[in-house]
Amino acid sequence: MLRWHRVTTRSSSLLAFVIAVLVARLAAADAPSGYKCGPGGRAIKGTGCKCPAEKLAARDADNAAICAPKPEPQPSACLADRKGKHVVKIDSSPQGATIFLGDKACGSVGLTPWSGKLAVGPVIVMLERQSFEPVTRSVIVTAKATPELFVPLTRTNVGAVDVRADADPDVAGAAISIDGQQHGVVPVVLQVPGGRHRIEIKKDGFEPFLQWIDVQDSQTVMVMPALKAVVVVKGRLVVDADLAGAEVWVNGVKRGVTPLALTELALGTYHVEVRKLGATTWKQTVEVTKAQTLVRAILVATVARPTAGLVKVTSAVPGGEVFLDGNAVGKVPLEQALPAGDYWLVVKLPGHRSFEQKLHLELGQTIAVVADLRPAAELRVLSTPAGSTVFVDGIRVGATPLVIDLELGDHVIYIERSGFQRHDARVKLIGPAVTVSATLKR
Repeated sequence: MLRWHRVTTRSSSLLAFVIAVLVARLAAADAPSGYKCGPGGRAIKGTGCKCPAEKLAARDADNAAICAPKPEPQPSACLADRKGKHVVKIDSSPQGATIFLGDKACGSVGLTPWSGKLAVGPVIVMLERQSFEPVTRSVIVTAKATPELFVPLTRTNVGAVDVRADADPDVAGAAISIDGQQHGVVPVVLQVPGGRHRIEIKKDGFEPFLQWIDVQDSQTVMVMPALKAVVVVKGRLVVDADLAGAEVWVNGVKRGVTPLALTELALGTYHVEVRKLGATTWKQTVEVTKAQTLVRAILVATVARPTAGLVKVTSAVPGGEVFLDGNAVGKVPLEQALPAGDYWLVVKLPGHRSFEQKLHLELGQTIAVVADLRPAAELRVLSTPAGSTVFVDGIRVGATPLVIDLELGDHVIYIERSGFQRHDARVKLIGPAVTVSATLKR
């Protein structure tokens, strides 16, 4: 009974050992004994597949053992994720640059020169220092050597100009330009490249402020300008004439009648005209100085004796062309001096019926005419035979062929000729031209 127990125990121990060996071999990542490792590997009997340091043991699609390349490590975002045992040294010229690893959001790890321990793999290094260009580099951390990164920094050569209004409150709000470029209003602090610059400050009512400055790298130049108010010297111009009430025109603008005193004039040259109906216009170029400037126009000698009358033409619709005896003399409103006599006045305006009136002008008389220009359209009247008499609304207006402007609305047209029947027509004028054509019958 005892012997059976001992045999059974020994058999159980042997069975457990066999099972343990099989499980260990099946669980191993290497190939089972007798398999080839594939390219890059070496089969070790009883232990599986041994791969070089730069590769990992793996299996292909047929479950054969192979040595696969290790995946490239990716840069870690922050130093805390990359802590390791391999030393890295980072330095710069000049020293004192702030060091960021992976991402600036992780914060800086120190200033150059710096050394630390990181895990194997690539690391993104960023260096920043005031007045120098930021630099980004990549360092490969390995187990065989200590990587050392040295970066010469490049100066930005940027300074600042601080334009203030402390010395003169009038400077506040003034426009500022640097080297001809606008940069807002004072007060202001501006970043500018190192070198020489032209500062100009302008404000209405003040003389421009100009200053040259030399800006050095990382330095701030303070400018405290003071503005000088523009002093405008005024003059006085007095215009008189030997005829009271003559119109005074200065540089083409009517300023009043004689006698006239103009004050607060800027010093300079002015063109002065003095006008009086019936007299020749007096003209002169006048220099206005600090002292009072006096000019006197002589008009009496140029006044013509009253051998004419005056015709004044106005209309509710301005711009009509005025004709006297068929000669164009100007546009409405119009004042025209004429010798005494009879005249035929016509006022024409496109889109309106012409106004006509006979005038009899006597010596020294003034006739005021109000031209009644009513909206009209063109009427053309044609007939066979030509030369037939045309009546419009019972009034004889001419012979065919005839073109006449009529007021808008309904009109009755008669066309007559001796030996022929009269032709009657009704037309309605609403804008466009209307043509009436008739063949007269005997």
